[in-house]
Amino acid sequence: MTDFTDIIDVGKVVEHLCVNVGKKKKKDFTSLSFGDFWDLAAIEPEKVFRNIFQLFCDGVNHFVEEEDDEYPNDPESIGFVSINCDKLLIEGMKQPFFPGRLFANSFLKYVNSLRSGAQQNKIIFLYGPHGCGKSTFLNNLLKSFKDYTNSDEGRCYEISWKIDKKIVDKKKSGFIKVSCPSHCHPITVIPKEERRNFLDGILKNNELKRKIFVEKEYEWIFEDDPCTICQSLFDALFEKLKDIILVFDALRFKPYKFDRRLGQGVSVFNPGDKPPKNDVLTNPKLQKEIDKLFGDSQLIRYMFSRLARTNNGIYVLADVKSRNVDRLVELHNVITEGVHRVEGEIEERVNSLLFALANPGDKESVKKKVPNFDSFKDRIFDIEMAYPLDVKTEVQMHESIFGDQIKFRFLPRILDSFARIIISTRMKKKSPALDDWVTDLLAYSDYCDIAGRILRMEIAGGNIPDWLTKEDKKKFKREKRKALVDELKKEGRCGFSGRESIQLLDEMLAYFKPEKIINMNDLLEFIEKKIGDRKKKIPEEFTEDLLLCYDVSIIEEMEEALYDYNEERIDRDIKQYMYAVNCNLDTKHDCPYTNEEIKVTESFLKHIESMFFSKKEVGQKERSEFRQWAMTTYGANTFTQEIQVQGKNIAETELYGLLHDLYVHNLKDNILTPLSENDNFRRAILDFGDEEKFKTYDKRIRQDIIRMFKKLSDKFGYTEQCAKEICIYAIDNIF
Repeated sequence: MTDFTDIIDVGKVVEHLCVNVGKKKKKDFTSLSFGDFWDLAAIEPEKVFRNIFQLFCDGVNHFVEEEDDEYPNDPESIGFVSINCDKLLIEGMKQPFFPGRLFANSFLKYVNSLRSGAQQNKIIFLYGPHGCGKSTFLNNLLKSFKDYTNSDEGRCYEISWKIDKKIVDKKKSGFIKVSCPSHCHPITVIPKEERRNFLDGILKNNELKRKIFVEKEYEWIFEDDPCTICQSLFDALFEKLKDIILVFDALRFKPYKFDRRLGQGVSVFNPGDKPPKNDVLTNPKLQKEIDKLFGDSQLIRYMFSRLARTNNGIYVLADVKSRNVDRLVELHNVITEGVHRVEGEIEERVNSLLFALANPGDKESVKKKVPNFDSFKDRIFDIEMAYPLDVKTEVQMHESIFGDQIKFRFLPRILDSFARIIISTRMKKKSPALDDWVTDLLAYSDYCDIAGRILRMEIAGGNIPDWLTKEDKKKFKREKRKALVDELKKEGRCGFSGRESIQLLDEMLAYFKPEKIINMNDLLEFIEKKIGDRKKKIPEEFTEDLLLCYDVSIIEEMEEALYDYNEERIDRDIKQYMYAVNCNLDTKHDCPYTNEEIKVTESFLKHIESMFFSKKEVGQKERSEFRQWAMTTYGANTFTQEIQVQGKNIAETELYGLLHDLYVHNLKDNILTPLSENDNFRRAILDFGDEEKFKTYDKRIRQDIIRMFKKLSDKFGYTEQCAKEICIYAIDNIF
């Protein structure tokens, strides 16, 4: 029996669909009259007065977002900031493209330069090695650009004509509709000599108006000509009607619809695409109507080249090979002169944003085929692409391919370690810029490989690591940052490509059972035994250095997780020591920093000093030297100035900070001793989660493990199982 409560009213659903689609399509295709368009221009001049270069710039910036500077008060900043390109290149894309910070900064800088007007009549070469994602990047970029131009924010207009035959010839009826194949901007129908006065009359006096009249990026408004078809129609109508108002009444300004599939505003050519049989396009039926109306077959020639379809649009050569080399040669005049001759008679002006994708070796074949290449090369602007050099981007790519769930197949940091191995193959061993900055990389052997690749990866991701010394951070001046970033921009041209990286990860996931959580030993075993000759790409000793860095990071995480010392006690010890070290032994004093009475004895000083020394046994000579250093620093001019002149609290002084760092560091250093010396600790970790077994262990062990697991979870994102595994890994492999 039919349950009528479940019957869907399809008619209403269809009606709703029709209303929504109808509204959108009406907006997309509604033409404006001459007067209505200039009303719009007066209200929104910033949207109306854009050529393809300005429109493209606005489109990219509409989707990208410059994120907050991680170092906002850094006086040495070079503006190397994080740029969120998710909406431009990732969200809603069949194949996302993840730009590293290096490429995102370079590309956005170039895009913003388009507004200067200096990039016209140039071709942008996107260079990069195989598998770096050139095609994916451009496809996603074009899709986002199309989405932008179909929105209210990005909508722009072009000329079209709707000519009432009766006005031209009273014996005729109906209309002739003529689309402008060159997508001429509406301003071009206003005679050049009248444009300034016209715009002065419709635009408000503000900063944008000043820019339009003065700055180079808007120069095109006063210089561009209409295409020969629009110019001929304008002249012929005026000749017939003798009334400019009637000519303007025949104009319609319709939304410029960019459609890559139709080659409308965007044309993308692949190397294998055959050239058309006829590069000259006409419309014989329309031409016949025009000739009949105006009585002259030569007055208006509706004829144009295929290049006209991307005037004020985007023209792309997807790989400069085979037939695309010939197309590049054909573009020579367009690029150098900005004009193209149709049938050797009609001069067509072409202002397009021209892109060409190329591999590094393709330039040589271009040189051989393009005549006068030396003069032509000045019209080429190179944007170099490379394989990612920062860990975050590499991991994002892996998660995009394999899904977010992939992170649960690895212990924390392991997928990052895999990414570092991949990236290491893309970097040179020597870095003059790094050597000029950091003179002793060996000092960072706990955190970085001997060649400094890990440090360079951090810089490529915009991170200045905390483990650098104050001196090296201070030395990282603007010129050194720029030199290092510029050097990094030239790397990433060799090593494992994106496709090879994905292939290796796929092989590793298949190698281990699905229930296996992959740890560092597993990763290194796979690299050592299962990738064959591909291992030769990995720099010698890099995996050994990476393992050491990983082990140090694990120790630090576990130290932090077990660390539970009373900060008030640390603060009191340091303040009392700073005061007591200047007092005579076996005397009593009121400490002004803690408001407590202290008895200064050798035992009192030794007890606190035990937290300042990393080794257990310390001789009297070392103690005396340490006390002398503390006394001298306490009495130094700097300390006095900090307290008396700068008005600092004692806890804000440099001496306090040094002693606090020593105290906490040594506390953490010794805090893992139970893990390495107590077998019960290992067994208790394995039994965690089994209530009956776990409660049999000493209360202190249970408390330490519960606190450690909680902190590993809260602070470092470990699951219970991962926390267990990482602790066992540390006990078995590090301690």
